[in-house]
Amino acid sequence: MKEFLFVLIVTLTLACGKNGKNGSDGQDGASTLGLNGSDAVSTGVDFSDIGPGLACANGGISIFTFRDHNSDGSLQEDEEVIKVKSICHGTNGTSPSLTLESVASSTACLNGGVKISSSLGQSQEICNGANGLNGEQGIQGVQGVPGIAGVNGADGAPGTSVM
Repeated sequence: MKEFLFVLIVTLTLACGKNGKNGSDGQDGASTLGLNGSDAVSTGVDFSDIGPGLACANGGISIFTFRDHNSDGSLQEDEEVIKVKSICHGTNGTSPSLTLESVASSTACLNGGVKISSSLGQSQEICNGANGLNGEQGIQGVQGVPGIAGVNGADGAPGTSVM
């Protein structure tokens, strides 16, 4: 019986020792494929006055469409002009005159544009295009290789006997 009690006390003492700390996780692998799609580009319409010259003897208005990279409705120096059209003023007293104004937003042009009006009371709006769709989501990156498991810590010191 003493032997059994001795084995029981030794077993309980060893069971009370502390476990060693776990090793730290390995570093995650790098992702190589998860690139985002490119942003869409909207188009815009703008205008400028033309002085008298070769394009228009009495001056006029130049209307141009452009790729509006920042979607602000105004042509910037770094934005690409797609197409240009000129509307010339007529000779004084013989032709109706035209005026252009920028339209921020209206029922006809939700994204703004240019309103062309004539002295005869007619008007027409040329609308900016709607913003393009965003590019598709990039492909999920490859999962990194799992880190190597840490080394088990050393066993704790034996507990003290309570006898």
